[in-house]
Amino acid sequence: MGGRIGEASMNTTLLPKSLRMVVALAVLSCLWGCQGRTSATASVSEEQEIKPSEKLVADPDRRLADVPVPLGAHFKAGSSRSYQTGSRRRVDHNYGIWAKKSLVRSFYRDNMPVHGWKLTNSITGQGAYYMSYRKGSESCRVSIGPTNWCLQTRIEITVQPVSDFD
Repeated sequence: MGGRIGEASMNTTLLPKSLRMVVALAVLSCLWGCQGRTSATASVSEEQEIKPSEKLVADPDRRLADVPVPLGAHFKAGSSRSYQTGSRRRVDHNYGIWAKKSLVRSFYRDNMPVHGWKLTNSITGQGAYYMSYRKGSESCRVSIGPTNWCLQTRIEITVQPVSDFD
């Protein structure tokens, strides 16, 4: 009977150790999978030349007619909102996409002017790109950065009346 108690005790101590190994392997897999992708602490390097075959294309089924979204971007309904009062609209949309940040930035630089938006400011910092656009009485901010788990690129789009940004 003494042996059985020792065996039960030994199995109980093995379970946390094996669970720790599974967690460690999962973390290592994530870190290995993030190589070459964005991370929260990665710095944004100079944009490399992007080949035409690497360019993202616009999703024809986007939620906003005048703000393009790359094909393959997944809408995050839980952290997005939009409403309109008269002719004034307020939009906060969040997306995740499996694409390099530099490709997403190039997508917006190429596609926003097609929809009448003029780039007013562009900032790079803390591993992310921030671009501000203006069209008529509205402003649009596009933030492109890493997600918390470095598995996707995060796109945040904010559209609102110009006076709300000032």
